[in-house]
Amino acid sequence: MDPRRLPLILEPSVLRWARERADYSVAALAKQVKVKTERVLEWEKSGAISMAQVDKLARVTRTPTGQLFLSTPPTETLPIRDFRTGAGVTPPPPSPDLLETVYAMQRRQAWLRAELIETGQEPLGFVGRQQGSGNYAAVAAEM
Repeated sequence: MDPRRLPLILEPSVLRWARERADYSVAALAKQVKVKTERVLEWEKSGAISMAQVDKLARVTRTPTGQLFLSTPPTETLPIRDFRTGAGVTPPPPSPDLLETVYAMQRRQAWLRAELIETGQEPLGFVGRQQGSGNYAAVAAEM
């Protein structure tokens, strides 16, 4: 028997978290991973799932495979300040797309910073000059 078909027992709440994080209903996820709805419900009840199904679930929900093996669902937060709502309102958890975009931009910023340092570029003169002034119009005008 193919070892990827042998059953694993994972934490049902983590499997449910992966589905909900990707904003799939049970039926929609079942269709995406090409199993019956009952199979997804069984995963989320018992945690019994094969490695081949774990790989499909991870790919479809855009969840790192290793996270599906956790004992509790992780709490994902944005690594930058979250301005998606108004003051005093708790923003919704970040979607996989938002997290992927932020991480990609951070990698690009790090690459460009390293590139500028390596090529001997001087820092921009306006950076940090208006720090803490609260005068956003002056900061924008200087830039």
